[in-house]
Amino acid sequence: MRQTRKSQVGRWIAIVGTVSAIAIAAGAAIHYLSGPPVSDNKDSSKRKSRCVVITDSVAASKEFNWDDFLTRDIVLLVAPGIHFSQESFKVIHCDTMVGLWSCVRHLKKDQLLLEQSEINESIPVDIPRYTKEILNISCLQDD
Repeated sequence: MRQTRKSQVGRWIAIVGTVSAIAIAAGAAIHYLSGPPVSDNKDSSKRKSRCVVITDSVAASKEFNWDDFLTRDIVLLVAPGIHFSQESFKVIHCDTMVGLWSCVRHLKKDQLLLEQSEINESIPVDIPRYTKEILNISCLQDD
């Protein structure tokens, strides 16, 4: 007996669907089994993101090349009342200390660098939840 044209079309749709499903399943299996590429020094190749609080002594320091700093993953937060002439989209001038700490929380950088002796307030207790390290700039210059 001869099959009708309708059943032949249905058979071809079923064959194409089955082949497509097998191809998708094989591609997904290869993708998941290959996994992410393995890197030998994953931590050393990743640069740390930093947030630097600009105070009087940091702004007046001639040691820093601000243009070089701003090419890296660094954001500069200018404390209230500090005159800092460097202009960039990575420089945030804060009007209050509450605003400065809010920026630190929202940026969530790996390191927070500041001169603690020049900050009038103590560091809020929740800041360590938002940054991995808090470093005092004067301690870094002594090394």
